[in-house]
Amino acid sequence: MEKIADKIEQNSLLKHLYFLVCALISIVLVGYYFGTFDQIIHVPFLKASVDPTLYPNDAFIALKETHYSYFWIFFRPFLRAGVLEIAMFITHILATYLTFWALWRLSKTLFKDNLAAFITTLAFVPPHIFFSGFPIIEFSLLNRTFVLPFLLFALEFYLRRHYTTAFLMLGVLYNLHVVSVNFAMAMVLLASVLEIRRMGWKKLLRGLVLFVVAALPVLIWKGKSSPVDLSLRPEWLDALTDGQIYHLFHLIGPALYAMAIGLINFSSLALVLITYIEMLPAAVGKTSLWQRIKADLKRYISLDNDDPVRTGFIFMAAMLLVILFEEICVYLLPMTIVVQSQILRAGVYLTLLTYIYFARLLAQRYRSAVENRSAFNLLAFSTIVGTVAIWPVVTWLVLKRVQITKRMQLWVGGTMVALLLLSYVIGYVGNLWGPGLYIFGPGNAWQDAQAWAQKNTPKEAVFITPPEIWWMYESDWRVFSERSTVSALDELLEAAFDPAYYEIWKVRFEAIAPGAQAKFTGDFPANISITHDAYYSMTTEQLLKVAKDYGASYLVVEKSYTHNLPVAYENSQYRIYEIPAESLSR
Repeated sequence: MEKIADKIEQNSLLKHLYFLVCALISIVLVGYYFGTFDQIIHVPFLKASVDPTLYPNDAFIALKETHYSYFWIFFRPFLRAGVLEIAMFITHILATYLTFWALWRLSKTLFKDNLAAFITTLAFVPPHIFFSGFPIIEFSLLNRTFVLPFLLFALEFYLRRHYTTAFLMLGVLYNLHVVSVNFAMAMVLLASVLEIRRMGWKKLLRGLVLFVVAALPVLIWKGKSSPVDLSLRPEWLDALTDGQIYHLFHLIGPALYAMAIGLINFSSLALVLITYIEMLPAAVGKTSLWQRIKADLKRYISLDNDDPVRTGFIFMAAMLLVILFEEICVYLLPMTIVVQSQILRAGVYLTLLTYIYFARLLAQRYRSAVENRSAFNLLAFSTIVGTVAIWPVVTWLVLKRVQITKRMQLWVGGTMVALLLLSYVIGYVGNLWGPGLYIFGPGNAWQDAQAWAQKNTPKEAVFITPPEIWWMYESDWRVFSERSTVSALDELLEAAFDPAYYEIWKVRFEAIAPGAQAKFTGDFPANISITHDAYYSMTTEQLLKVAKDYGASYLVVEKSYTHNLPVAYENSQYRIYEIPAESLSR
């Protein structure tokens, strides 16, 4: 392995070919989808910005003015040219390639260890679920996925003490994804304050001025339309967490899916602790762990050496503080700005840094176990191929107490492979893992129904649609139909940024899913079922009243549910009814 890592580092062409291969393999394994997950917001917003006649009087689409990012503006020419999907897929490949390059450079800057950098990049090729259920390599192009490699480059510049470049890059990136840059700024600001004697106030102030100047476009935009809101909104937060995004505000919860994400969260935190303890300087004599930690902190605060590894630990500490602050606010001070920021996402950066550090430990173990690498093989396998942090955590704990022989390696390794394959099967069957390339969308009956609506109805047409249909690999009605819908459960994703829109949403959602929201308890899979049942409990007369109230001309239902209305379109799964004009005038 070490020879391979050294050869990659020494040959620039080979190195970048390696990053590209890692990116392509990862995209195939993780999957790629257009028009699903968070793109259900960005794609309709983009289409409406290019063609303002789409989605007329749609309050949801009006929220595009409060998405403070210039990222999607660059895709307007491609949309006009009819090649949006191709352009986004190529950009996704580029962003993923740059992410692997950034991971390699960050590891090299921290440890100057080719093998550690090689293991780091390998660890991010297979699908991984990190803090709060988010991956690092995602299955669609978003502004946060595009910004990620450049944020890592900025952090790497900071670690190399190129402060001006780091702050300038962060300021530019602020115009593309505010939340991600806020996390990076928390890291570099905490490090700057703690290392102020090394950095100097002049460099810090210069960096902050450069950041503000570079970020001015989005700061001015946001300042004009959305001042910082410190008001407390516990009812709004409860509605968001009960309805859809419990995992973005709570480390763990009572629902099964929240428990699973909680296990991911706490195993990630455990890996942080393990990594830090393992990287502490060796103790002299009988020294307790606490004494070793105090000695390490004292040595660092004294600034005896300029060690980027210690600065990296400050980055991790900053993310821990952000997570702690978020949890305190959720339970005691649910301020609007904190809820809007969804800062539990900071855990993704915490876990990312932890894996980079853990890869260094693996490299050291590889070198120290020349005669018997059984333990290294098991730990490397669990880290690189294991889908969540619980794999390396459990493996590390077992190896601490059990001496693995070459013969035992076969049995233990076989068991790990079987469990891993089982987890992939469960993920695939449960629609949690969707490998494959869907460059033009999922290509299913739901998308076909939308395509019919886009081609055969006027732009101002409003549809009543099943409000529960949305998932990581499923689109929202607006994406491909380019037509408005009365309401949908997934709109809570956007209501999390605008309390005023939540008030609009809950009235409209109650109209098409009566009584559903009152039953939500934070279990999102259950909420989908509740919403489905509420929607299909409505009679034809009730749906016609909704159509009259909201100006809807069409009704979409699963094919097994029938109404005495003229059929405009049907496919293998869905039927679209046309609502007669006389029904709307009664």
